[in-house]
Amino acid sequence: MTFRALATAATLALAGCAVTPADTCQLQHPPTASRIRVTHGVALATYPGQVPADFDGCQRTWIGDERELAGMRVLATAHFAAGRVVRFEGTPPDGPAYVCRYVAGRLDAASSSNARNCPVSASQLEAGSP
Repeated sequence: MTFRALATAATLALAGCAVTPADTCQLQHPPTASRIRVTHGVALATYPGQVPADFDGCQRTWIGDERELAGMRVLATAHFAAGRVVRFEGTPPDGPAYVCRYVAGRLDAASSSNARNCPVSASQLEAGSP
């Protein structure tokens, strides 16, 4: 699977489960309440899937075998502040790591790393987006 296909799949996986007070930015493996989605034969787990409008924290997507959550690895992390994505980062299996920074919902390419791989709008990553 190409980087773009995985990035698209990770973006589409950002929906589905309840938020807990746990610090989701540090989770190394998906909780059992994660939403599991198999796309193009690849399993993705996302936690939390649905975030409230004022969410502060992270939404993570892992990749791996959905039958062994502890063996999945982090694919991407969306960092939220007041319900808006301010940073999106990840390491795809077949491409370079990226860090995307957003100001007022738009990509700040100058402060991002590998910005060509970043969604241009934070709304593409936020809850309720296709």
